[in-house]
Amino acid sequence: MRVLFLLLIIANLGLFAWHTQTQRLDQALQRGPQPINDHTPPLLLLSELPKHAPPAEPPTPRESALQELPDDPAP
Repeated sequence: MRVLFLLLIIANLGLFAWHTQTQRLDQALQRGPQPINDHTPPLLLLSELPKHAPPAEPPTPRESALQELPDDPAP
């Protein structure tokens, strides 16, 4: 009897989750596409972006990340 009761609770929780998920999907479908207003930025392709000139001088080399650390005296 206890197993039947637990199965009934699990079925109810599953039905509740399924019902809330389908409500969210229905609400999203009813909204439809959002309108374009003055605050919407224009759509640009990467090929439409302005080309930047290459840097005039090559970048300076960075210091090595694996530098030797000074020896720490043992306490």
